[in-house]
Amino acid sequence: MDRIYVYPERVEYMVLPRMTALAEVLWSAVENKSWSSFQQRLKPVVNQLKGLSYTVAESDCKVLASATVESENLCVNLSVASAALEIRYTLDGSKPTIQSEIYQLPLPITAMTVVRAIAFDSDNNKAYGDERLTVVPHKAIGKTISVQQASEQTASLLVNGQLATDRIFQFHEWYAIDESGLTAIIELESLAELSGVDIGYQAGLYRTLYLPTAIKLWVSTDQQEWQLVAAVETQQIQQSSPRIDIPFSAIYSRYLKVDVENTNRGFSEEDNAVIAMPVYIDEIVVR
Repeated sequence: MDRIYVYPERVEYMVLPRMTALAEVLWSAVENKSWSSFQQRLKPVVNQLKGLSYTVAESDCKVLASATVESENLCVNLSVASAALEIRYTLDGSKPTIQSEIYQLPLPITAMTVVRAIAFDSDNNKAYGDERLTVVPHKAIGKTISVQQASEQTASLLVNGQLATDRIFQFHEWYAIDESGLTAIIELESLAELSGVDIGYQAGLYRTLYLPTAIKLWVSTDQQEWQLVAAVETQQIQQSSPRIDIPFSAIYSRYLKVDVENTNRGFSEEDNAVIAMPVYIDEIVVR
């Protein structure tokens, strides 16, 4: 759907300093393009635009957080486009201040952690943004996961350790499930004691999502014979939103299968008809 902005300040915010970046890309010869050089030249341009009372986005000042998995170890990486800014962060969910730790190296994560970060400009003592990322190590982190339904998304999104239920909804952070449902099989590489699964399916802010209508969990040692260990229906899923914890009696298994049912239908203004509606989940946390 196209967006129409009627307030000049909002229009300015959406195009500045994007027009500067667009001009740099289109007018500069390939051999002259330099990200570090552009960053240095951007700050005076932004200051000039602000001096002329334009509303300018500070996108280059926003901290971005992401998690990586290496050898089953979970780490959080923080970055900011502007090299002139330093990153301050906390690991307890509290808002960072100028007194918070300075980010230098990737942060190793050994337990469920809420990472928050700001960018700080020492020249004007100003803080920018408030990035938030909840990460959780678990037994399926970085493991091989396969899905039976065709999808444009990568299934590894479901075992990357990043939760999205406390963030503004962003499509790329969620795995979409259409009316055919989802059957995901996680290979744990060796026998492991399993006792439960946690799944998120409701966004933290600004968007209400359709919920799964049923979830079933199965385990197997050889991927031939499967044992049903837990099943939840619509009412329990609705009551548990935004995440559901599904415990089961401890059992040793090498494979975990997660079946998510989606029978949701709703009216689409775009199609002017009742159609199947997608469900989104963010992570399959395996205990």
